[in-house]
Amino acid sequence: MKESEFLGALLPAHPDFLPIEQALREKYSLPEITPGDEEIADIYLGDEIISLEEFRKDIENTIRENLSFLPPELLNLYQLTKSFSVEQFKAQYQEELESLSPDMKKGMEASINFTQTIANSIIQIIDPMISAITDMLYLHLLTGRSKDTPDDWITKVATVKSMGEPMVIAMAGQLANPEIIVKLFREEYRKTFGSYHPMVSDKVINTAYYLQLKKAGKPWSFIVEQYMSLNHVHLPKDRMSERYIAIWHREEQKLRKRIQRLERILDVLLEDK
Repeated sequence: MKESEFLGALLPAHPDFLPIEQALREKYSLPEITPGDEEIADIYLGDEIISLEEFRKDIENTIRENLSFLPPELLNLYQLTKSFSVEQFKAQYQEELESLSPDMKKGMEASINFTQTIANSIIQIIDPMISAITDMLYLHLLTGRSKDTPDDWITKVATVKSMGEPMVIAMAGQLANPEIIVKLFREEYRKTFGSYHPMVSDKVINTAYYLQLKKAGKPWSFIVEQYMSLNHVHLPKDRMSERYIAIWHREEQKLRKRIQRLERILDVLLEDK
């Protein structure tokens, strides 16, 4: 993604990360190099050689000590969630929890578990971001080259659970390419729900009323009469005439087929995934 390449090229010069690179160069006596220079293969701290794994870890630790690039509200949430633990909370408030009635205790534990879920989701967003920035600064310090930012910094399409049901969501920043978002969304949607998606037409919406009556247990004759009345089907006054019976049968079959098609559509749309 061109946008990711563009941001990646600029990130080492970002005001939040440029001081980090400068501090690391001073600490390890690293020269500032460009992509055409020979890459740095050995890292020294004084006279002691440092492994590349240790060097990368030091970059990550330095970034974690300087998280001002995160919005203040998100940073506060992240710091709170990193210290939150269901087990620690229950241990600290065990006496209070045990004093609750079984129903209240169950509700409180559900709330605590939900809080942990939210905390985990925030951590799952921020930790990979820190790891990606670490890799980008690591590469730039050792080679002078830049690394693309992760695509999901700009565009994120994912399947999540909402009330126990799958839901495909798309998030986009201002730099996102709408065409790419649509493409990624379609791919994720097909992966989650399958390739077939029935069209919900005006006719389908109109039929929903009659299916509603059916599911409410209304007599079939009443549903057919509602259908013919709302669709202005004119019937002879003589209910025993052949014409009356023929029209009734024709319209009743039309409605039955429409409801059957609607029920098939519902099976597809509401199928458990």
